[in-house]
Amino acid sequence: MMTTINKIRFTIQSFRLSKPYAGLSLWLPLLVCSLVSCNKYLDKLPDNRVELKTPEQVAQMLVSAYPNFQNIVFLELLSDNTGFRTPLINRDTAQVSIFRFTDFSNDYGSRDNIWKGYYESIAVANQALDACKIDSTRFAYNRGEALLIRAYDHFMLVGLYAKPYNEGTADSDMGIPYVQEPVNDIQTKFHRNTVREVYQLIEKDLLEGMRLVDDTKYQNPAYRFTKRAAFAFATSFYLAKKDYASVQRYSSLLFPGNTINDYIRPYNTSYAMSENWAILYGGASEKANILLTSPADLINNDLSNVRYGLNDSIYRALYLRPTASGVSKWAFILKSELAKKNYREEKYPLKEVLIGNGYAYYYSNRCILSTEDVLFNQAESYIMQNQYDQALKLLNFWISKRASNYNAARHRLTLAKLTAYYPNNDTKTALMNEMLWYKRLEFMQTGMRWYDIIRLDLPVTHKDEYNKTFTLAPGSLQRQLLLPFYAIIQDGLQQNPR
Repeated sequence: MMTTINKIRFTIQSFRLSKPYAGLSLWLPLLVCSLVSCNKYLDKLPDNRVELKTPEQVAQMLVSAYPNFQNIVFLELLSDNTGFRTPLINRDTAQVSIFRFTDFSNDYGSRDNIWKGYYESIAVANQALDACKIDSTRFAYNRGEALLIRAYDHFMLVGLYAKPYNEGTADSDMGIPYVQEPVNDIQTKFHRNTVREVYQLIEKDLLEGMRLVDDTKYQNPAYRFTKRAAFAFATSFYLAKKDYASVQRYSSLLFPGNTINDYIRPYNTSYAMSENWAILYGGASEKANILLTSPADLINNDLSNVRYGLNDSIYRALYLRPTASGVSKWAFILKSELAKKNYREEKYPLKEVLIGNGYAYYYSNRCILSTEDVLFNQAESYIMQNQYDQALKLLNFWISKRASNYNAARHRLTLAKLTAYYPNNDTKTALMNEMLWYKRLEFMQTGMRWYDIIRLDLPVTHKDEYNKTFTLAPGSLQRQLLLPFYAIIQDGLQQNPR
């Protein structure tokens, strides 16, 4: 049976605005009337808009504000998690162009759809914030949730379409438009805030939202921005800013007394013994899941059918090669198809809801903030502050839940093991390399690797079926996605250089 959240999400998905910035001030009586999109493709604004009068109505509306689109395959195709797979699978121009780092805008949760999807989410949040002006006290928790959604969406966008935060260049680097009001005028123009301005505005929204949000108001807190979710998001935000003290602060608020080990997914115990581990992975009762969404997609099918993906060579290099810790076999559960050349983790069990007239609604739970996010953010912050013992402690927590046949004496990661494994690296570099290896395994086929590649300026090399090599070098202008064509033509935004 479809949950209330997914009923609403399905309904909203049908009526989403096609102009990314436009305000969703169009909640006609429970969306039973036809709507006219407020965008520059059409020539009039919607009318007969419903006035949101109660916190309950705003809370219901905010269900549709959470990102509800597929970007995983696109981001994985760009990353070093991807190689050519044989036999040939579903060859098309979009896959080839993305894999070769050319600027292609269609299909697979493309750069245009990501831009549009996050700004649609922002539009709903802004409409909710506008409604909250009725009564700052009664609507305080709604305002907190909407601010957190808006901050999160802009953070994800600036990580893809702008240069990483750099204290020395943030005032001159082009960011993205930070949209703070509902857009009710089709003539509205936008501008690209600088990277510093975007981060300042994200932080402002994050801190106020964190203060106002009230977990007791939620019936399904796993799918809403709780205080815990705000703390988890804060660790990612401050890591991107290289504010390592703040990463530690919010990690400690989320897991006081360093209890994080109690919340890591138990891959090598209960997951390994379950026939339905993927359902556990994405379940609301899984303690590691801090914030879930339920996008409508066929993600497992997409991951299986793309021509480029997790192939045998990458699988062996990542999953079967012994690490510095001594672990050579992991408890991750992968499905292989087509003569074991096509690998996929079963993280996204498909759910089907029949909606009548022979149609079905397909969705899967997606974890967008997790305990493991916080663990790796915290570990990296310790490494960057030369607190190696603290970083090792966290990584050993993770290893203890991921290594098959875990044995503490054999599998414990130490500085001595790192020195032996990476003889040409200093301690910081060796520990970062090992941490990023573990993180890459943890977040395989989630799209998160691409954010690390951009943030840390890591090189990526792809080799296609013709043995031709395509390299995305550190500092390359192609590391920032191009803005959609309509953002340049209609809104007058400056395009990213090439």
